[in-house]
Amino acid sequence: MDINKLKTFYHVAKNASFTKAAYKLCITQPAVTSRIKSLEENLRTCLFRRIGRKIFLTHEGKILLEYARKTINLEKEIKTIFTELSGLQKGKIILGATRVIGTYFLPQKLGQFRAKYPQIGILTRIENSTQVMNFLLEGEVDIAISGKTDDLNKNLEAKLYHTEKLVLNTIIDDLKSKTIKERKKIKGLQPKRADVILAGTAILQVIMTRLNSDKITISDMSLRHGLMFDRFWK
Repeated sequence: MDINKLKTFYHVAKNASFTKAAYKLCITQPAVTSRIKSLEENLRTCLFRRIGRKIFLTHEGKILLEYARKTINLEKEIKTIFTELSGLQKGKIILGATRVIGTYFLPQKLGQFRAKYPQIGILTRIENSTQVMNFLLEGEVDIAISGKTDDLNKNLEAKLYHTEKLVLNTIIDDLKSKTIKERKKIKGLQPKRADVILAGTAILQVIMTRLNSDKITISDMSLRHGLMFDRFWK
Protein backbone atom coordinates (compact mmCIF):
# COMPACT_ATOMS: atom_id res chain seq x y z
CA MET A 1 0.00 0.00 0.00
CA ASP A 2 1.27 3.46 -0.92
CA ILE A 3 2.16 5.31 2.28
CA ASN A 4 1.42 8.67 0.60
CA LYS A 5 -2.15 7.61 -0.15
CA LEU A 6 -2.56 6.48 3.43
CA LYS A 7 -1.25 9.83 4.69
CA THR A 8 -3.64 11.65 2.39
CA PHE A 9 -6.55 9.60 3.73
CA TYR A 10 -5.43 10.33 7.30
CA HIS A 11 -5.38 14.10 6.77
CA VAL A 12 -8.72 14.12 4.95
CA ALA A 13 -10.27 12.12 7.79
CA LYS A 14 -8.61 14.23 10.49
CA ASN A 15 -9.70 17.55 8.95
CA ALA A 16 -12.98 16.29 7.43
CA SER A 17 -11.97 18.24 4.38
CA PHE A 18 -10.26 17.54 1.04
CA THR A 19 -9.25 21.20 0.79
CA LYS A 20 -7.56 21.31 4.19
CA ALA A 21 -5.80 18.03 3.51
CA ALA A 22 -4.48 19.40 0.22
CA TYR A 23 -3.17 22.51 2.00
CA LYS A 24 -1.52 20.40 4.73
CA LEU A 25 0.18 18.12 2.20
CA CYS A 26 1.08 20.95 -0.20
CA ILE A 27 -0.67 19.27 -3.13
CA THR A 28 -3.70 20.16 -5.23
CA GLN A 29 -7.23 19.18 -4.25
CA PRO A 30 -7.67 17.07 -7.41
CA ALA A 31 -4.51 15.13 -6.37
CA VAL A 32 -6.12 14.45 -2.98
CA THR A 33 -9.33 13.27 -4.64
CA SER A 34 -7.35 11.01 -6.98
CA ARG A 35 -5.43 9.40 -4.12
CA ILE A 36 -8.57 8.71 -2.10
CA LYS A 37 -10.30 7.23 -5.13
CA SER A 38 -7.28 4.99 -5.83
CA LEU A 39 -7.20 3.87 -2.19
CA GLU A 40 -10.90 2.99 -2.22
CA GLU A 41 -10.45 1.00 -5.43
CA ASN A 42 -7.50 -0.84 -3.96
CA LEU A 43 -9.43 -1.73 -0.78
CA ARG A 44 -12.68 -2.27 -2.69
CA THR A 45 -14.68 -0.18 -0.27
CA CYS A 46 -16.05 3.31 0.32
CA LEU A 47 -14.15 5.31 2.92
CA PHE A 48 -16.17 8.53 3.00
CA ARG A 49 -19.79 9.53 2.50
CA ARG A 50 -21.02 13.03 1.79
CA ILE A 51 -23.99 14.75 3.39
CA GLY A 52 -24.39 18.15 1.83
CA ARG A 53 -21.02 19.88 1.87
CA LYS A 54 -19.70 17.77 4.73
CA ILE A 55 -17.88 14.42 4.58
CA PHE A 56 -17.99 11.64 7.14
CA LEU A 57 -16.05 8.41 7.57
CA THR A 58 -17.86 5.19 6.81
CA HIS A 59 -17.51 2.21 9.14
CA GLU A 60 -14.69 0.91 6.93
CA GLY A 61 -13.12 4.36 6.95
CA LYS A 62 -13.06 4.43 10.75
CA ILE A 63 -11.29 1.06 10.80
CA LEU A 64 -8.71 2.23 8.27
CA LEU A 65 -8.14 5.46 10.21
CA GLU A 66 -6.87 3.52 13.23
CA TYR A 67 -4.42 1.58 11.08
CA ALA A 68 -3.40 4.73 9.22
CA ARG A 69 -2.63 6.47 12.51
CA LYS A 70 -0.53 3.52 13.71
CA THR A 71 1.33 3.29 10.41
CA ILE A 72 2.15 7.01 10.32
CA ASN A 73 3.33 6.96 13.95
CA LEU A 74 5.43 3.89 13.21
CA GLU A 75 7.02 5.62 10.24
CA LYS A 76 7.90 8.60 12.46
CA GLU A 77 9.35 6.25 15.08
CA ILE A 78 11.49 4.48 12.46
CA LYS A 79 12.85 7.79 11.19
CA THR A 80 13.60 8.94 14.75
CA ILE A 81 15.40 5.71 15.64
CA PHE A 82 17.62 5.75 12.58
CA THR A 83 18.34 9.46 13.01
CA GLU A 84 19.51 8.68 16.54
CA LEU A 85 21.55 5.72 15.33
CA SER A 86 23.28 7.74 12.65
CA GLY A 87 23.99 10.46 15.20
CA LEU A 88 25.27 7.94 17.80
CA GLN A 89 22.45 8.90 20.17
CA LYS A 90 21.22 5.36 20.55
CA GLY A 91 22.30 1.84 19.64
CA LYS A 92 24.53 -1.09 20.55
CA ILE A 93 27.98 -2.16 19.38
CA ILE A 94 29.45 -5.62 19.86
CA LEU A 95 33.25 -5.66 19.80
CA GLY A 96 35.48 -8.68 19.41
CA ALA A 97 39.07 -8.34 20.62
CA THR A 98 42.12 -10.44 21.37
CA ARG A 99 43.11 -11.04 24.97
CA VAL A 100 46.03 -8.60 25.06
CA ILE A 101 44.09 -5.81 23.33
CA GLY A 102 40.98 -6.49 25.41
CA THR A 103 43.00 -6.32 28.62
CA TYR A 104 45.38 -3.43 28.01
CA PHE A 105 43.95 -1.34 25.19
CA LEU A 106 40.15 -1.44 25.18
CA PRO A 107 39.34 -0.37 28.76
CA GLN A 108 40.78 3.14 28.32
CA LYS A 109 39.37 3.59 24.80
CA LEU A 110 35.92 2.30 25.76
CA GLY A 111 35.87 4.61 28.75
CA GLN A 112 36.50 7.57 26.47
CA PHE A 113 33.81 6.40 24.04
CA ARG A 114 31.21 5.92 26.78
CA ALA A 115 31.92 9.38 28.16
CA LYS A 116 31.24 10.88 24.73
CA TYR A 117 28.32 8.61 23.73
CA PRO A 118 26.63 7.42 26.96
CA GLN A 119 23.51 6.20 25.11
CA ILE A 120 25.44 3.61 23.08
CA GLY A 121 25.62 0.16 24.67
CA ILE A 122 28.89 -1.73 24.21
CA LEU A 123 29.42 -5.46 24.57
CA THR A 124 32.83 -7.14 24.24
CA ARG A 125 33.86 -10.68 23.37
CA ILE A 126 37.46 -11.58 24.15
CA GLU A 127 39.13 -14.48 22.33
CA ASN A 128 42.22 -15.32 20.29
CA SER A 129 42.77 -13.71 16.89
CA THR A 130 41.38 -16.61 14.87
CA GLN A 131 38.19 -16.85 16.92
CA VAL A 132 37.67 -13.08 16.90
CA MET A 133 37.83 -13.07 13.09
CA ASN A 134 35.39 -16.00 12.97
CA PHE A 135 33.00 -13.99 15.15
CA LEU A 136 33.13 -11.22 12.56
CA LEU A 137 32.59 -13.58 9.62
CA GLU A 138 29.61 -15.18 11.35
CA GLY A 139 28.06 -11.79 12.23
CA GLU A 140 28.43 -12.29 15.98
CA VAL A 141 30.38 -9.03 16.41
CA ASP A 142 30.22 -5.69 14.61
CA ILE A 143 33.94 -4.95 14.80
CA ALA A 144 36.94 -7.18 15.44
CA ILE A 145 40.17 -5.76 16.86
CA SER A 146 43.34 -7.76 16.47
CA GLY A 147 47.06 -7.14 16.29
CA LYS A 148 47.49 -9.67 13.49
CA THR A 149 45.93 -9.37 10.04
CA ASP A 150 48.48 -10.99 7.72
CA ASP A 151 46.21 -13.99 7.10
CA LEU A 152 42.98 -11.98 6.90
CA ASN A 153 40.02 -13.64 5.22
CA LYS A 154 39.36 -12.23 1.73
CA ASN A 155 35.80 -11.32 2.79
CA LEU A 156 37.07 -9.00 5.52
CA GLU A 157 38.64 -5.57 5.32
CA ALA A 158 41.27 -4.36 7.78
CA LYS A 159 42.10 -0.77 8.68
CA LEU A 160 45.00 0.40 10.81
CA TYR A 161 43.63 1.98 13.96
CA HIS A 162 46.56 2.10 16.34
CA THR A 163 50.32 1.59 16.50
CA GLU A 164 52.22 0.84 19.66
CA LYS A 165 55.77 0.81 20.91
CA LEU A 166 57.26 -2.38 22.32
CA VAL A 167 60.41 -2.20 24.44
CA LEU A 168 62.23 -5.50 24.86
CA ASN A 169 64.20 -5.87 28.09
CA THR A 170 66.32 -8.98 28.47
CA ILE A 171 69.55 -10.19 29.99
CA ILE A 172 72.16 -11.20 27.43
CA ASP A 173 74.27 -14.32 27.91
CA ASP A 174 77.46 -12.22 28.08
CA LEU A 175 76.02 -10.06 30.86
CA LYS A 176 74.55 -12.67 33.20
CA SER A 177 77.53 -12.41 35.53
CA LYS A 178 77.49 -8.60 35.68
CA THR A 179 75.60 -6.43 38.13
CA ILE A 180 72.73 -4.18 37.05
CA LYS A 181 74.92 -1.07 37.44
CA GLU A 182 77.62 -2.60 35.27
CA ARG A 183 75.12 -3.51 32.57
CA LYS A 184 73.76 0.05 32.42
CA LYS A 185 77.23 1.36 31.58
CA ILE A 186 77.52 -0.82 28.49
CA LYS A 187 76.12 0.63 25.27
CA GLY A 188 75.61 -0.73 21.76
CA LEU A 189 75.00 -4.31 22.88
CA GLN A 190 73.99 -6.89 20.28
CA PRO A 191 71.68 -9.49 21.90
CA LYS A 192 72.29 -13.14 21.11
CA ARG A 193 69.21 -14.76 22.54
CA ALA A 194 65.88 -13.57 23.95
CA ASP A 195 63.26 -15.57 25.83
CA VAL A 196 59.67 -14.73 24.77
CA ILE A 197 56.94 -15.19 27.39
CA LEU A 198 53.82 -14.10 25.48
CA ALA A 199 52.80 -17.59 24.41
CA GLY A 200 49.47 -18.00 22.62
CA THR A 201 49.04 -14.39 21.51
CA ALA A 202 49.11 -12.79 18.07
CA ILE A 203 51.70 -10.30 19.21
CA LEU A 204 54.05 -13.18 19.97
CA GLN A 205 54.05 -14.09 16.28
CA VAL A 206 54.79 -10.49 15.33
CA ILE A 207 57.68 -10.33 17.80
CA MET A 208 59.10 -13.67 16.69
CA THR A 209 59.04 -12.59 13.05
CA ARG A 210 60.84 -9.34 13.86
CA LEU A 211 63.46 -10.95 16.09
CA ASN A 212 64.12 -13.70 13.58
CA SER A 213 64.66 -11.09 10.87
CA ASP A 214 67.30 -9.53 13.15
CA LYS A 215 68.89 -12.98 13.61
CA ILE A 216 67.96 -13.23 17.27
CA THR A 217 67.35 -16.81 18.43
CA ILE A 218 64.05 -17.43 20.24
CA SER A 219 64.25 -20.03 23.00
CA ASP A 220 61.56 -22.20 24.58
CA MET A 221 59.49 -19.60 26.45
CA SER A 222 61.41 -19.87 29.71
CA LEU A 223 62.20 -17.05 32.13
CA ARG A 224 65.87 -17.93 32.58
CA HIS A 225 67.04 -14.55 31.34
CA GLY A 226 64.31 -12.39 32.86
CA LEU A 227 62.65 -11.16 29.64
CA MET A 228 60.04 -8.43 29.99
CA PHE A 229 57.96 -6.50 27.46
CA ASP A 230 56.87 -2.99 28.39
CA ARG A 231 53.78 -1.93 26.44
CA PHE A 232 53.06 1.74 25.90
CA TRP A 233 49.44 2.35 24.93
CA LYS A 234 48.70 5.84 23.66
